[in-house]
Amino acid sequence: MNKFSFYLCVFFTCFLSNPFVFAELADGDSFLKYIQITDHENVNSVTGYYDGYINGVADSTVNVNWCPPYDFKGSQLLKTITRYYKENSMDSGEVSADAKDLILYALMDTYPCSK
Repeated sequence: MNKFSFYLCVFFTCFLSNPFVFAELADGDSFLKYIQITDHENVNSVTGYYDGYINGVADSTVNVNWCPPYDFKGSQLLKTITRYYKENSMDSGEVSADAKDLILYALMDTYPCSK
């Protein structure tokens, strides 16, 4: 195998194993169950996955769909969303939404952008 073929194989292996390829698989029901029962101070792989997922959604939509205060820290995201869904009841349509939609909805409702 020549060098080009080797690097091409490595590239496709990394690309296809990238977790962002599977981002749509995080369903809302699993996400809500996780944030309601998990000790967020005890970091494990599931906590890391959802924390990264939340940060990805938040980073890609900040100051477009939601506008946090100036002193807002990224470390507050998981606690903000957990608190939001503990304080607000949900209908069946929300539970069946994707996790990214639930994250965005909570952030937009908590930190709306002024028009």
